[in-house]
Parts: sequence; C-alpha cells; structure tokens
Amino acid sequence: MKQYIIGFIILLFNLLTSQITVSLDNNNTREVPLFGLSHSSLRYNDFDDSGIEYDFGEPDFDSAALCINPHVLTFPGATPCYFDWTSGWVLPQESIRNYVDTLNTIGDGLYYAESLDDYSEAETPGAYFFEISNRDYEWWENADGSWNPINIGLGAFTNFIDTYGIEGTFVLNMLTSSIDTNMSMIRKGLEEWNDASDDAPPNIQVPFKYVELGNEFYLRGGGDKWEDEEPRNYKYNAGETLVKDKDEDGKFDPGRFEFIYPTPQSFAEECSKYIDSLSTILPNAKIAISSKNKPGDPRSDDWTRQVLLNINPQLIDLETIYLSWHEYLRFEEKTDDLGNQDTLNAEQVMAFPQFRHDDMLIDTGMDSTTITTLENDLGMKIRIWLTESAFREIGEKPWILKWAQSLVNIQNYSLMLRNPYLEIIMLNALHGWYSTSAINHGHQFPDEFPPYDDQDSCSPYGRTATAFSIYFWNYISKEMTHMQELIFENTNGDHLGVISENPFEGEDVDSNQSPDVGYEYSYLLGWKFFNANESIQRALITNVADESKTLQFNDGSGFTTNIRCIAITSQNESNLPAIDQYINGDGDLTYDTTLVDFSTSSDQEIVIPAYSVVLFEEVESPLKAFSTPTIPGDYKLHLAYPNPFNPITSLRYDLPEQAQVTLTVYDLMGREVAQLVNTTQEAGYKSIQWDATDSFGKPVSAGVYLYQVRAGEFVQTRKMALLK
Repeated sequence: MKQYIIGFIILLFNLLTSQITVSLDNNNTREVPLFGLSHSSLRYNDFDDSGIEYDFGEPDFDSAALCINPHVLTFPGATPCYFDWTSGWVLPQESIRNYVDTLNTIGDGLYYAESLDDYSEAETPGAYFFEISNRDYEWWENADGSWNPINIGLGAFTNFIDTYGIEGTFVLNMLTSSIDTNMSMIRKGLEEWNDASDDAPPNIQVPFKYVELGNEFYLRGGGDKWEDEEPRNYKYNAGETLVKDKDEDGKFDPGRFEFIYPTPQSFAEECSKYIDSLSTILPNAKIAISSKNKPGDPRSDDWTRQVLLNINPQLIDLETIYLSWHEYLRFEEKTDDLGNQDTLNAEQVMAFPQFRHDDMLIDTGMDSTTITTLENDLGMKIRIWLTESAFREIGEKPWILKWAQSLVNIQNYSLMLRNPYLEIIMLNALHGWYSTSAINHGHQFPDEFPPYDDQDSCSPYGRTATAFSIYFWNYISKEMTHMQELIFENTNGDHLGVISENPFEGEDVDSNQSPDVGYEYSYLLGWKFFNANESIQRALITNVADESKTLQFNDGSGFTTNIRCIAITSQNESNLPAIDQYINGDGDLTYDTTLVDFSTSSDQEIVIPAYSVVLFEEVESPLKAFSTPTIPGDYKLHLAYPNPFNPITSLRYDLPEQAQVTLTVYDLMGREVAQLVNTTQEAGYKSIQWDATDSFGKPVSAGVYLYQVRAGEFVQTRKMALLK
C-alpha cells in the first residue's frame, strides 16, 4: 500500500511540475497588423495546358484567393522592375534598353555609364543594363509567350477587393519606366479605366491604399564590392580598393540596380519626386519607401538612414514615414568537404526561426531598437511593412511545402509581431514561387510533390503548407483590434527545447546558420487577440515540440469567456502528429475541437498536441442564456457556430426592434444559394439552422459561404466554411 501511495505522489508531483503556466504580457499591447499576400508572378496561366486560369474575375481563382482570407493583397500587375503594369508580361527588350539610354541623357546621366568602356563591351548603357539583368534572371528566354501571359484587369481586381473588403497595395516600377508613365497609368485608373477583358464598369477607381516605392530588388543585384573611403559617399570612386571582384578583371563592375541608383541618396531623391507626384492624385494613400540595410555592402550597409536623411522633408507628411522591406527566412545551401549538403534535422528546423530571428533583423536594420534610434535621431515617426516573407531552403528542400514549413512561418510571424513598429505582414505568394495553391503549375514545386486530388474543402486549387502559414493568422485576427503576447513558463523547463544534435557541426565550412548542440528555444509561442469594442477574445498558439504539452490557465491569462480550442496537426501513417508530410489542403490536416468555459472558472487545463497550431475562438456559452436580456440593445449578426461545420450550423442575429428581415446564404461569387428568412420579426434574439442545402433542398459542395442579414437599414455579412 505504501508503494502505491508513493507512486501516486510521484505521479501527482510529475503532473503538477510538467504543467506550463500561461500568462499575458500586460506591459505590451499592440494593434493588430494587416495580414495578407503578395502577388509573386502571374505568368503561369494555362501552364503546360493545365486549363487553369489565374485571373481575378475568374470564379475559381477568386474562390482560391478568398480561401486564404487575406486582409491585404498586392495587385499582381505591379511587379516593380521588368513587367508591364497592365499586362503582367515582361517588357520588350528594346523598351528597356531605350529607357535606360534615355536616362543617360538626362542631367548628369548615369554615374557608372561614364566608364562603361572600362568594364563592359556593351555599346550603350541600356545594352549593359539589359545584359546584367538577363544574366541574373533569364526571364526573356520565355518571352515568346510559351508561359501563356494573361491580362491583369484592374477593374476585376478592384471589384474583387471592394466586394470582399480587402485592402489593396501595389509596387511602383521606378527602374524601367518613368514617373510620367506610372502617373499616366494611375490617372487612367482614376479617370476612366475600362478593361477590355472583363465586364468592369467605367470610372473604376484605383483602389490602392498602400503604395511601395521601389522594391527590395533595389538593395540586391549589386556588382563588385569596394572599400568606401572616408568621408563615405556610398558609391565607388576610381582608385578605391576592390574587396570583391566577381569577374576578377581588376575593374569595378556595377550591378543592375546600382547602375540606375548608384547611392541611397540618389534613390531618396527619386522617391521624393514620386511622393510629390503621387500625393496629388492619391492623397489618402500611405506611401512606403523600400528599405533594408545590407551588411557588408558599401552601397547599402546604412541604407535606411541615408535614404531618410535625403528625403525632401517639404514634400512629405512628417507625421509618419513608412518603410517596406522583404525578409525571407533563408537556410542557405552549404556543403561539407565531401560535397554533402547541410540540411536541418527535425528539431533544428523547428528551432530555426528563433535561432535566426534577432540576428536577421539586426543585420537588416529593421529591429525595434534600430527603428527607435532612427526615430530619435531623425525626429521622425516610423512604421514598417513586411511586404514579402517566407521560409526558404536553398538547394535541397527537405521541409518546403510540408507541415514543417507552416510551423516555421507561423513562428516567424509570431516573433515579428514583437516589433511594435510593424503594420503589415505579407506572405509570398498567391501563386508562383512556393505557391499557396496546391496546383503544381510547373514552378518551384518538388518533383515528389503529390498531385492535388480534392484534398481541400475550400479552394478549388487546394492550399499548400505555404497557404496555411498565413491563413491561420488571417482567420484568427479578422475584426480584432489589439493583441498581447502569451508567456509560457515552467520551473522544470518543460516549455523549452534544447538542440541535441547538429549533423554538420564542425564539418560545414560555415555552420553558423544551423542551431548548434545546446541551443535553447521555446516550444510554445502565442498571442491573444481582442476587439476593443466588442471584447471578443481569441488566440493563436504553436507547439513545435515532438510531444504534447499541458497548459495551465489562470487569472493571468486574461480569458473570461467560453472558448472553442481547435488543435490542428498533420498526422503520419501511424496517426501521430508529424512535420514531414506535404500539404495539399485542409483534408491533409486533422482538426480536434475542445470547449473550455473560462466564464465559470479562469483556472483551466488544456493539453495541446505535438507539432500543432491551436486556435482559440470565443463561442456563446449556454450558461449565459438564462441571464440574457429579452431585448438586445443593437443589431448584430453573430459568428456561425460551429464554423467550420458539417453538416449543420446555427446562425444567430439580434433585433433591437421589429423589422422586415432577410437572412440569405451566398456563394463567394455573390450568387444566392438559399434564403433562410424573409419575414417581419419582433425584437429579440433570433437563431436559425442551415443544413448546407440550397433553395431546392439539394446539398451544396464544400467551401466558403457568405451569410447576410438585412433588417431595415442594417446589413451585416459574415463567412462560414462547410467541410466534407
């Protein structure tokens, strides 16, 4: 008997000490940023005779985009360097050459063109620029139309984002077209843009509320490196020492972007001109300057400060300066002496975002400490937009497009949110490079990536691990205004992981990008969301441990309502959570739901699975029904419950007075599916169930649907997802 008691005490002690307490960081409350998608490229229409059209206004494409639920979306025709704004296709070679040659005739001309004969056999500046651009990207090898270029209709895009309440942004081409060209296209949109390819009405208004000047490409693609002598001018001068001579000719060769903008100062001067012009026709748009320091590059190692110092303060609203940048979480290709490539093992890839985060941001000057210093030194209020991001493996790709990529990206965004200056987070891309679409259209998908076979309940193209990287953030933060980070603690360190093995430690010529043995990282990251006006509570938590974790909530966690916890995992053939499965849609994921009523007690214990994303959603507590007043104070349409659902969900709405009421279900194209209510109703709390059938009683297909209540002048629309 004594042994049983001792065993029970030990079991109880282990249970208590393994619990991880959850509390809120009450010292830091931040506004919820916009989460969304950048465009990547739209060159893949009907790729390899697939029959798939990536066009806004095409029903399947619109549905696929909506299934990722973006708050903000980049206009795809706004590729900033080599593509036409209206067609999305590569600019003709001659137009690029001619434009660059024209630049050399304006004012002092192109700085590095003066010594062109010293480092190139190109006959003109335009020819040199095209030569180095084509060498780096080789886009023009496909300029014969074999990639089936598509029309990108501004009208269709405008209708799309206006209909679904999505913010629009675009990137201006400051490299291969002039201010006049860009302004004339925007004015055309403001005055009377009518796409020939779609049914857009006249007087389409350019919908963009966010504009990027330039692109991170401007900070890359540099040529040889030199030692910039004091006093620095951030451009190569004859006689300065070369420290990196790519072709080993002993002469300085400029890169494609510094050939046009040799210094951050020259880029700032052009940005000032664009800001001056844009402010006259887009007075309410926020305009961001492409920015990011590049360590070891004499042209851009202090890029952000130099650009801001040279912006004309008389042309901009100094209340807020916006900076945009790209930050890819890259694992670079490295090999050992035998030619074996360094790849991350399972525990390393889960630790990789935390291992790289601080150094990555400090190196690029986008960390909060550096931004604070810039604000104080320059007397400016600064806000930043992360307009392209994703986890990338260069070389072998053992984790890309698998559940591991989702967990890495989600962690990365959780860490990025600690930066209070961040206003926008965008994943790359809607399609193209590491696409969010599971359709393999022939670009950057691994050979072993499985074919799409209707694994997704929402998107007709499916959703990859890339898509879910941003989808969960889009979904859980919708209509939320503020957020606080969750803090996880345990006296025994059960909330922490420690790297136990680094296969290439000591062998790789540069293994500093691999988490070393002994590196400590947090298994758990999370944020609580709330709406300041409606007091709705939500949360997103990731567990990247290979085992489940028990979380102990109490008063310090701040949850006070009835919460539905949805634990999402990818399971292997043994039905265990794992990270090495490719994802084609939510059918490849497992959703486990638990209801926890924090309204009756703040002390709650929740077990979350290994390798999981856990979403907390507030739901109506049945215990509150008895204390509900008989007449609501305001009109309101509530969240469907359950949502997602199969096959029945409840739709609730509040009427503060008698009204003629309609409750209608629509598909994502705005077509009526079923009308559930059409009558005059007295004031009160109303509820009706929808059994996923249309007006003729036929079952509808899985996907996202809109439900809309109209009562007098009140109209509100929400989304719900049917799973099958």
